[in-house]
Amino acid sequence: KRQGIASFVVGCVGALAQQTMSGALGYMALGELGFVLMALGSHTPATYALGSLHLILRGVAMVALSVGVEVLRHSFGSDNLSSLRGALRRAPLTSLGMLLAGLSLAGFPPLAGFVTRFAFYRIVAVQDLGWALALAAIGLAPACVVARLGIGAFQLAPVPESRPEPLWPAALVLLLGIALLALGLAPHALSYLPVEWSD
Repeated sequence: KRQGIASFVVGCVGALAQQTMSGALGYMALGELGFVLMALGSHTPATYALGSLHLILRGVAMVALSVGVEVLRHSFGSDNLSSLRGALRRAPLTSLGMLLAGLSLAGFPPLAGFVTRFAFYRIVAVQDLGWALALAAIGLAPACVVARLGIGAFQLAPVPESRPEPLWPAALVLLLGIALLALGLAPHALSYLPVEWSD
């Protein structure tokens, strides 16, 4: 459990210091792994299920963001957060999909990431409210990275010599982002999976 807390803190804080989206993504992945370790380290059936579901949802978000980073590199020649100005005009599908995935990763409602993160904070708050508030505050760090991406994406003038996004990878990023939104709006949808998968 302590290793999970350490990984969560290092991952969230480290993401803030990164100048590239890929660097921030690496630290965010470390933070989410720490979150899963905290859940699994609580040694209760509820937190085991919560950690497993969190891992699945965060995996979907990480795939969307990873593919999105490669699309942005193709379009802008770099994934440096300062060079992604006008991404919404040059790569609209990728930008929207990455914003949805990033906000889900940060645990914002009504996206899928909110469900597991809020449930875990409630479990921690029953034992220690101070720890729950501290974890929730640290967990907002990925939202700052997504905000930096969003601020650049919504600027009107695209970076000179940037290219339009390739359609199919961009569509995949948007589809995964929409799936995270849909699972956030209908979190019980996963219960319709066959029993052997949901177990």
